[in-house]
Amino acid sequence: MRIRVLVASAAIVLVSAPLSGLAAQEVFPLDCDTCEQQPNPALAAAEVALINVVVNVFNRVTRGEEGEFAYVSPASWQRNIEIGWEFDDNNFSTNMFAHPYHGSTYYSAARSNGMNFWESAPFAFGGSLMWEYLGETHLPAPNDFIATSVGGIALGEMLHRTSNLVLDNEATGGSRIWRELAGTLLNPVRGFNRLIHGDMGRVGANPPDRFPSRIRSLWDFGGRPVTDSVGEQERHFFANFNLWYGDPHNGDIKKPFNSFELRLQLNAADKSAIGRLQVLGTLYGDQLSSEESQQDPSKTNHIFAVTQHYDYLENQAFELGGNALGMGLLSRWPVSESFSLTSRLIGSFVLLGGIRSPYAEVSGRTYDFGTGLGLQTYIMGWHKGRQVLELLYWGEHLQVIDGSPGNHTVHIFGATARFPIAFFGIGASVTHAIRDGNFRDFPDITETGTRVGILLTFFTDR
Repeated sequence: MRIRVLVASAAIVLVSAPLSGLAAQEVFPLDCDTCEQQPNPALAAAEVALINVVVNVFNRVTRGEEGEFAYVSPASWQRNIEIGWEFDDNNFSTNMFAHPYHGSTYYSAARSNGMNFWESAPFAFGGSLMWEYLGETHLPAPNDFIATSVGGIALGEMLHRTSNLVLDNEATGGSRIWRELAGTLLNPVRGFNRLIHGDMGRVGANPPDRFPSRIRSLWDFGGRPVTDSVGEQERHFFANFNLWYGDPHNGDIKKPFNSFELRLQLNAADKSAIGRLQVLGTLYGDQLSSEESQQDPSKTNHIFAVTQHYDYLENQAFELGGNALGMGLLSRWPVSESFSLTSRLIGSFVLLGGIRSPYAEVSGRTYDFGTGLGLQTYIMGWHKGRQVLELLYWGEHLQVIDGSPGNHTVHIFGATARFPIAFFGIGASVTHAIRDGNFRDFPDITETGTRVGILLTFFTDR
C-alpha cells in the first residue's frame, strides 16, 4: 500500500506543474507518422532501476527503525546471492496486493515506452529480481518474485488499457487536463512518461487500439449483514465495480488482454478497504465455431482460450489470493433478440496462492502459501448489454509449500440477480464459501460462511 501511494503521489507532483499549459501546446495533424511511439527499452530499463531506488529511499526516510531493511550495501547483496531464497512473513495485503502493484510499475515502464505485452513482461521479472537481491537486506523471497512479476503483468496491462479509455490525444483545454490527471492516477508511470515525452499536451491521433469492440460495466452499491470477530452482527456497506473490456465473441482475442474482466469491491467497514480485486485476461483465443457465428450475435459461439488470473480477496470471513494460468471454453448462447447467456469453464494451474490459516505459529504468518489446481465456471445473463444474472462456482485445491503442512480446498458459490430499470436497477446477491484444511501436524478444520447483499446497480454499455 505504501508503494502505491508513493508512486502515485510522485507522479501527480510531476504532472501538476505543466498542466496549466496543456491547451497551448503545438497541434500536430491527426494523420502524422510521428504519432506512433517508438519502443525505447533502454529508457524503460532505466526507469525500472529508478523505481527501485525511489522506493528504497522512501523506506529509509519514512519508516524509521522499520526501514532498516532498506539500508543495503555490497555486503547485503553478496549475502542475498550466497544464501538464496526463503519465503517471507509479510502480511497478506503486502504480499498479495502491494507487491503485484509494485510489479505493475515495472511493467508500465516498458509498456508506456512503446513496447507490447510480451516485450514488457520481462521488465516485470527483471525489476522484481533486482529488488529481491539489491533493494532490501531481506533474503530474496520466491513468493515476492512471483507476485510482483506475474501479478504485476496482469495489473499493469489492465491499468494500461483502462487508462487508454480515459486519455484522449485529440482533446484540448479543460477536458484534456482532467483526462491527463485521471490517466495519471490510474497509471502513474504512464503519466510520468507522457510528461517527459511531451504527450500530455501534444494533440494528435489516438492509438488504433484505444477502444475494444465493446465495453460494459456496472456499479453495485449495497449493504449486507456481517458477523464480526466476537459474534456481533453489523451492517456493512460496499461498492462493486465490474468491467468487461472487449468481447471475445466479437473477435477481441488476437492479442493478450484484448478482452479481460475486472472485479473490484470497496468496503466501508470491513477488514480491508479493498475487499476484492480480480483480473481475468485472455492471453490467446481460438475460434471454435464458424466465422459466421462470430459475426452474428444471434448464433451460438465457442472459443478456446488461454487465460491469466490475478485474485485478491480479503475480508473478515476470507483471505484468498494468488496468480494462475488457465485454459478453457468461452461460450455465447443467444436466447432471444434482447437476452443472451455467456459462460466460461476454465481449469487453471495456481502458480502460487495464499490462503488464511489458523496456525500462524508455524510460519509467523496468518496464511499459508500453496500451489495447485483451480476451476472456474460462470454463467452470466445479459439483457440489452446489461448483466442481470450471474451464477458462479470457483474452486481451488492448494498444496501447502510454506506454512502449515497439508492442503486447503476452497469452494465458492455465488448468485446475483438484477432487475434493470432504465440505466439503473435493483438486485440481490448471495455468496457461500466452504474451506477445508487438512493438516499433517494439526487438527483439520472446516469453515463455512454466507454473505447476502442488497444492490442498487448502475449500468453502462458502449
